[in-house]
Amino acid sequence: MPKLATLLETEGRTVDQGTGAFERLRRRRDRRRRNRRIGSALVAMVVTLATVGYAFVAFHRQSEPQPVSEITVQNVGELGVSWSTHAATGFTPTVIGNELWLIGWNSDTSPSFYDIEALPLGCQLDTGGCQPRVVASLGGDFNRTLLIGDSSVYTGAGQNQAGLIGGGGAGSKLRASITAFPKSCDIGPCAALWKGTIGAAGQRDYLTPVAAIGPMVYAVTSRGGSLFAFATTCDRKLCPPVWRSPALSPPTQGSGSVFVYSKAGIEAFAAGCWNDHGGGCRPVWIGRLDGISAPAHLAAPQVVGDVVLASDAKGISAFPVGCHGSCAPTWTASVPGGPGFPLVVSDGLVIAAASGGPDLYAFPFSCAPGRCKPKWVAHVDGGVGFQPTVVDGDVLVAAVLGDTLSTYPESCSSTCEPDRVIQLPDSIVYPPEVSNDLVYVSGIEGVTVFPDGCADPCAPVFHWKVPTGGPQASPLVVRDRLLLQGDFVLYDLEPGAGAAPPRPAAGSWIWLGPAILTLVIASVIVSAIRRRRMFTL
Repeated sequence: MPKLATLLETEGRTVDQGTGAFERLRRRRDRRRRNRRIGSALVAMVVTLATVGYAFVAFHRQSEPQPVSEITVQNVGELGVSWSTHAATGFTPTVIGNELWLIGWNSDTSPSFYDIEALPLGCQLDTGGCQPRVVASLGGDFNRTLLIGDSSVYTGAGQNQAGLIGGGGAGSKLRASITAFPKSCDIGPCAALWKGTIGAAGQRDYLTPVAAIGPMVYAVTSRGGSLFAFATTCDRKLCPPVWRSPALSPPTQGSGSVFVYSKAGIEAFAAGCWNDHGGGCRPVWIGRLDGISAPAHLAAPQVVGDVVLASDAKGISAFPVGCHGSCAPTWTASVPGGPGFPLVVSDGLVIAAASGGPDLYAFPFSCAPGRCKPKWVAHVDGGVGFQPTVVDGDVLVAAVLGDTLSTYPESCSSTCEPDRVIQLPDSIVYPPEVSNDLVYVSGIEGVTVFPDGCADPCAPVFHWKVPTGGPQASPLVVRDRLLLQGDFVLYDLEPGAGAAPPRPAAGSWIWLGPAILTLVIASVIVSAIRRRRMFTL
């Protein structure tokens, strides 16, 4: 039997191997090894670049300012000016829906030309991303009063007093009037819907819109002390008042009745008759009060449930809403000098203080009939300067042009001592604002922020000095922004604004995507070539 080697040699002579067959086999083997090494290197490069790119993008995103939805104790120290705009002093900006309403001016060189502006809350004025919506151009026909109703806005005008904004300066010939503008129109500024005039009663006086209730908008004269009612749906350019009632306060509504102050006390009218004839109607009931001499300049009575709370020179009277004829109060409470601010009703208490008076009173809302004794009385050093505010069971009181805030627990009894006295670096000139466990205070020079419930002594968590004069109103906090009116400038402060880390240039990392894609494609091509050559061996 032939040996295996002999058989193979004999069989090999029958195959035409050609010249250099062995050398070609060796080159193919080397090429396969090289392709494997190149493919492995490309895969490693793709993985490495992908990892580096992911880390870079992640770090980049962490370095960007993160959006916030509100100002908190944690981020209030990061507040910075996001933008500022010209705004008239004397009017506190107001938020209606998702817009900020303010009085701006449309001329840097002649700031007597004012306009009504509505600014989206998400606007960033200094970036040029949006512009305020000019609702109405007021010119000189304006005396710093603006009332925002359901579908219209109302401005007052007349012979202005020296020192007030607007074109109707002292000695001007403007007559008292109010003007109604739509809240929006296709092309701004919007044309006036109508103008309300009061004839000879408007000479040397000016008219202030004070309330829009149902089909009426109400206005009072400053010197004459009368209440005027205009139809909100007037369809003429010049509209006379529907009626005029001397010596009545702005109204408030509740349980189908309208309540006003008069020189006699408090009067209740049926709503239907009141809309048609005002004080010319026969009152449903009258409650006697003391010391009301100029009711047109008072705030409206307060309706709480089925009780009407009224204030006079002696204190508080609580009347039942459904009274008839001559109405006696359910209970009365003594506040020497009379309440100087709107009553605060909270957690079953009625909290009151005389303006500048040294004492703060807390009465039970459901007091027994007759003379109501206070649940507790607190002595406030420096006198009560502003309407008290209730925050988480504490009554916050600011002194008259002082530099202290005092807090008194609602749960006090008899004589109440403050549980905290907060010292400010500035004197208080406007009522404090409380939002999201923070207390904002406008002083002579700037705004100071304290955490609600901080221990005594309480250190501020933020202080900012207004660049243009001092604050001209209480702070306004809306979600993630603090709005502060300076001297003819409105400032918007937001966490992280003015101190955000710089963003990388657009081209500094945008190459990562195309580079990684190119390497992936190259890897796929090399793998395809390897597979094709393997099958051709």
